[in-house]
Amino acid sequence: MSEASAADGAAGSGAVEPPPPTGDPHVDAVLATLSRVGDLPTEAHGPVYEDVHRGLRDTLADLDR
Repeated sequence: MSEASAADGAAGSGAVEPPPPTGDPHVDAVLATLSRVGDLPTEAHGPVYEDVHRGLRDTLADLDR
């Protein structure tokens, strides 16, 4: 791996395109948080993914109520 690639991985790779709209405002809001990962170092992606998973799980659970 080049030094530039290593530096990019450590500092984040920049902007991440938002996902296309799903038609559900709650799901869209949760998925929009994925755009944060581009500004974070790779080792910080896990908590973002966990937040997204939790938000999607909570949205599904609300459908059962």
